[in-house]
Amino acid sequence: MGNRSWAVITIVTVALILLALFNLFATAPRMSTRPSVLVDYSRFIADVDGGKFEEVIFRGSTIIARFKGGLVVESYAPHANLIATLTDRLLAKGVTVIARPAEEEVPSLLSVVVNWGPFLLLYVLLYYSFARPMLALARQIEAYVKLTQEPPSPP
Repeated sequence: MGNRSWAVITIVTVALILLALFNLFATAPRMSTRPSVLVDYSRFIADVDGGKFEEVIFRGSTIIARFKGGLVVESYAPHANLIATLTDRLLAKGVTVIARPAEEEVPSLLSVVVNWGPFLLLYVLLYYSFARPMLALARQIEAYVKLTQEPPSPP
């Protein structure tokens, strides 16, 4: 096997590993943190009045609740002013209430590095594997052409 085919096999292997790592980190956290059931707010209030919840987490207008049986549901408050009265209602029923800040829509620097890092690394690997040798070859061909050209004759 030649040197060039060994380089191609190495690049393909590294690219597949990077793609697998990217897919692992990009999809794993989202799947494990999403609640399994989305319920209407009116159904959520009916369950609160029935005393069915053990714990409720508020994240902005998102409400994540856990039934006493362990099932996790998600709902959305139609208006932010309702959360104060809902909190009082939950505490009266003996439900554990947890408040968290709303998740930011803007990705953090670490998130950007994790998502774009493999692509940038792949680009750098491809550049050093293909572009630089091609540029060096082009310079050698240009130097050879200059050497083999006849010198211009004086007029």
